Amino acid sequence: GFDIGGPIIRDKLHFYVSYEGRKDSRPTDAVTMPAADRLGGNTALASALASAYNGSFPKDFKQDMWFGKLTWFVDENNTVDLIVRDRKEDDVRGFGGFTAQTRGNTLNQQIQGATLKWKMRSGNVLNEMSLDYQDVQWRNSPLTTTPAITLTNGTNIGDVRATFGGVPYSQEKSQKNTTFKNDITFSGVEWNGTHVIKAGIKVAKYEYVAEENDRRLNPEYFYNAATYTLGGTNTPYAVKIASGDPRITSENMQYGLYIQDDWTLDEHWTFNLGLRWDYEDNMLNNKYVTPQAAVTALKAAVGFNKAFNVNDYISTGSNRESFKGAFQPRLGFAYDVNGDRDLVIFGGAGRYYDRNIFDSAQLEERRTRLYVAQIDFNSSTPWNPGYFGNPQALVDLAAAKNLKGELILLNNDVKVPYSDQFNLGVRKRFGDVNTSVSVSHIKSKNLFNYVLGNRRADGSWCQFGSQYACQPWGEANGAPGYGNIIVSVSDREAKYNALYLTADKAWTPATKYGFSATLTMTDAKMTGHNDQFIFDYANPRDTGWHAAEGVDKWRFVGTFIVSGPWD
Repeated sequence: GFDIGGPIIRDKLHFYVSYEGRKDSRPTDAVTMPAADRLGGNTALASALASAYNGSFPKDFKQDMWFGKLTWFVDENNTVDLIVRDRKEDDVRGFGGFTAQTRGNTLNQQIQGATLKWKMRSGNVLNEMSLDYQDVQWRNSPLTTTPAITLTNGTNIGDVRATFGGVPYSQEKSQKNTTFKNDITFSGVEWNGTHVIKAGIKVAKYEYVAEENDRRLNPEYFYNAATYTLGGTNTPYAVKIASGDPRITSENMQYGLYIQDDWTLDEHWTFNLGLRWDYEDNMLNNKYVTPQAAVTALKAAVGFNKAFNVNDYISTGSNRESFKGAFQPRLGFAYDVNGDRDLVIFGGAGRYYDRNIFDSAQLEERRTRLYVAQIDFNSSTPWNPGYFGNPQALVDLAAAKNLKGELILLNNDVKVPYSDQFNLGVRKRFGDVNTSVSVSHIKSKNLFNYVLGNRRADGSWCQFGSQYACQPWGEANGAPGYGNIIVSVSDREAKYNALYLTADKAWTPATKYGFSATLTMTDAKMTGHNDQFIFDYANPRDTGWHAAEGVDKWRFVGTFIVSGPWD
């Protein structure tokens, strides 16, 4: 890498450019195909697979990052910045263990953007305006495109023993957004103390693309491992094929307004009062219309209709309203006991809204435009060798059998997630050492998930109860002609309690050392889990409250700085 910067016009126009390149030859992942006992006793296959696919293969990573900036000092009150950035990554992954290297993929990501910023100061007013453009591309590309072979126990496609051939899917996701922001700050306002008032506006336009060639170009063939011959003539017992338009596009406008007041009442009291409002006009793909064929199938799903109100999941293109109630008040305070910053009590409370991302919402439209069907071969549907490597023949066969694949449905009243946060603490100075103790409580609600909408004929999930993993999979419990039903829910919750202890001392020439230390102790619980698909329970709440995933019980972070010899 390198960076270089300096004046183009002294004291007027400056530039800065940096580049960083990175190439990783990561520790290789070993492919070790299974022994004969996992392949139904097929010793010849075990030997052939090992000879053809075993080995160690690198998962290489490459990254290129560029950054450039021009700064124009127009005059003592005006500064203009132009910033450009480009980040590109290639990441090989997706193989190892019983999955051959040929079944791997490359994750390609590129983020490009430019920002124009203008900062203007006039007296006690500071105005900061920016216009930002960003283009994010995400692609998942197969390493090979040979037919995808999955070996199983011969009856259950989910009981996978080994996989090789090409990847039966590829994906592309992209997001382009143009954002205008303006923040204005009024400082030194006098009224019952001193105020610093800040207000701002944000307007952003987002354009989304989601494309998923899931088994459309490369069907996935399922074989019984016990009878499979590598390189021979084999008959699959099932295949998964997709047909339809894989490309989904949408647009979304985001608006944000806020105002806040940092109010110093006197030498003891400081308050922060704020209110923010956010709005998105198309967070959930509101114009989507549920196809009539899917509506008919849903209304014919007996168990589903007993457990759910089917009209909650049928979109007419006009019965989904964007949420307008994202008002987010916040209050903070600090009380300086002696007025000398030696002992300060502080705290605050606020509400913060999150969003449900488009990548989750677009799945509903995808499943009614890109059908993923499973064809089971038997006496009534015999295998034809001409089907192998012939996606169109399989598409025609699935259409003739009226196989459309699963349905994913959004509730027309998807809630917007939010968190309420409270904190209280005290800061105390002991000589050169600053310390603090604080507690925090966060309660989050309306978290998004997809669950299995299939239900037994009486509307129940399982004969043992909704918390048992005896899911009613299959078309008999789902939508006739489609298969499984997957629906959105917004009832997952999380809560977080934490104690923070900090101590830090700045380095000074006199003492010649400094340090910082932070200890965080947490008690975090949640219902459901972090994956957006929860299929082990009827609803996320049926998991009960349990330790939150990915949150440390405690964490200590410390730093130390000391003067070396020769200053």
